[in-house]
Amino acid sequence: MRDGIMRMLRRMPARTWPSILLAAVTVWWLLFERVSGVQIAASCVQAALLLASIRFPVGALVLFLLVDAVLTPLGVVTFALPGALYSIGMIAYCTSDIVAVAIIIAMSMQQTAQTAFLYDSASGLDWRNYPTFIAMYALSAMFGVVLRRNKQYYAMLRRNERIQARIDAMDRNLYTAMQIHDAVTGDLSSIVQMSRRAQRHATDDAEAEWHTVEQLALKALSSVHQVIERLETGGEAPSEPANVKEAIARIQEETDRCEALLAKQGFVGHATLQQIGYPTDVPAASIDVIIMLLRELSANIIRHAAPGSRYQISVLVNVSGCDVSSVNPATRPDEEAEFPGGHGLAQQRAAVERAGGYMSAIVDNGEWLFHAHVPLPRI
Repeated sequence: MRDGIMRMLRRMPARTWPSILLAAVTVWWLLFERVSGVQIAASCVQAALLLASIRFPVGALVLFLLVDAVLTPLGVVTFALPGALYSIGMIAYCTSDIVAVAIIIAMSMQQTAQTAFLYDSASGLDWRNYPTFIAMYALSAMFGVVLRRNKQYYAMLRRNERIQARIDAMDRNLYTAMQIHDAVTGDLSSIVQMSRRAQRHATDDAEAEWHTVEQLALKALSSVHQVIERLETGGEAPSEPANVKEAIARIQEETDRCEALLAKQGFVGHATLQQIGYPTDVPAASIDVIIMLLRELSANIIRHAAPGSRYQISVLVNVSGCDVSSVNPATRPDEEAEFPGGHGLAQQRAAVERAGGYMSAIVDNGEWLFHAHVPLPRI
């Protein structure tokens, strides 16, 4: 309960406590003076307007000043000066410099009229105190303007820091893209050329194998170039909506590719796609996450299971999301050292969670059980 109260207090705007304090001050004086019912009612109205300024600062405080301007000529005395100064400063803080100048002029004209027509030295409405009132109004407005400009200045600093951080991230991405290009694309291009040369002199069976190597290398080269392009443009995933039919076709193409790849490697099983209902247009980034999951699953099966092992990859798409499941034998400890890497699932988990989903991967009775849910929110 204490934590809930603290969260509620932190969510309150900064003007909450000054408004409550001034509302209390506005009615506090009633306890020590002999006042009429009209004064009590007027003070309560002014206190209510100060409290309403927590939610509606400009409108409630403008009404406060108007009520005060009407009460003074009617001879209804209230303790409104602190609330009036606060109102001037808060209106200047919440609006603009032009409004601040306008409210100083309006309050000065009001003070001039009251001093000229309601001259009363006993209550302080005389020309001797006139400059003091004008100075208080001007200082209150200027204080509000200074606070507003200070807030705008620090907001600009934070915005500039975010922009600089983004620029630094893009510089790092560009450097990473250059490293990837230098380290990977050249080798992949060499693999493609070597496989093409080998196909010319291979038997029919070997030619088919080399053709598969060529296609895999080309696909990997294309994927690497997509990663490089994304890094060069800021590293952001596409956020535009993806056409449902095209998205389903991409997922189907990837499941077919996974099944064909695993069959070539000697694994026994299927990669299937089922669809229940038709989701509306979905974020392209969510479809990319699903595609990357399927690629990681097929790579993990090749990495961790012995050829000839059985596996099953299932993709279920419905109106609310996509569930990706996989079952295959657990890790081969004797051969795992042959494959570098090992951080793929951690990266996929982060991508799934960024998309609003969840992922689990456990070993049960020697079987690797994987499941991920990626929401497909409507756009």
